Amino acid sequence: MICGLTAGGGLDTMRELKARRWEAARFSALRHRALDEARGQMDAIADAGMMPVPIVRDASHVLAIGPRYHGRAGAELWNEPDGTVDGHVGPYTYASKVPAFVDACHACGITPWVGVISNLNTSALDWLETMLRQVDKLSPGGLDFGVSAHIYQPPQWARFHSIRGGRPFAITEFGYHTAPRLRVRWLPRWGWNLTRYTDAQVAELARARFAECEREGATLACLYQYPDGPTDTAPNRFGIRRCDPATGALTSWKPVADVVPGA
Repeated sequence: MICGLTAGGGLDTMRELKARRWEAARFSALRHRALDEARGQMDAIADAGMMPVPIVRDASHVLAIGPRYHGRAGAELWNEPDGTVDGHVGPYTYASKVPAFVDACHACGITPWVGVISNLNTSALDWLETMLRQVDKLSPGGLDFGVSAHIYQPPQWARFHSIRGGRPFAITEFGYHTAPRLRVRWLPRWGWNLTRYTDAQVAELARARFAECEREGATLACLYQYPDGPTDTAPNRFGIRRCDPATGALTSWKPVADVVPGA
């Protein structure tokens, strides 16, 4: 299994991650306004000896940024289409984009990942099941692609394996933050109802999730994410490297930076 993480940055950053045995870097090409920016990020990842895994809009996006990475990259079609992070996409609309996306990936020699659902929970798996059934109707001869998903809730592995139907799969996002979080979600955000993971606990949780993904048969698993941000809030405390809140500069590495097997 390839171990990666959500990460952006220049060649020096990617070389630092590679030195810590991270093998893939997933990033959102949806947020690169210029194709040259996305190609530059792909170059930095690939030149460091890692596998780029961009999140793309459609087949045309793949053809615009992918051809030079033959055999060295993967690509995901959208990000959490069952949710709202980058915009909800219905399963039938999404399925209509899959055949062209898969063809474009194969033309570029890169691995296509579809689905990219937000969790392995009931609602996300319902979406995935509907989408894959529609893909099978649109391409009755079958398409060669993998299925990807995220994990932020207890995963329903048995149902997921049944739905993917033997296709290879990747878990391209999971993570644990060290910001305050509610002990009980439906009670008030008061001091007695707050807790937080320590850096050591996050490292152990991440190590266990990587091991779980490998046991279940994933070919790729990616941790969220490379840098912390400046504030003590959940989006800014998933990182494997600390951030100086005053300057925004990255500082020391957290224990979770070294959870890749063999690191």
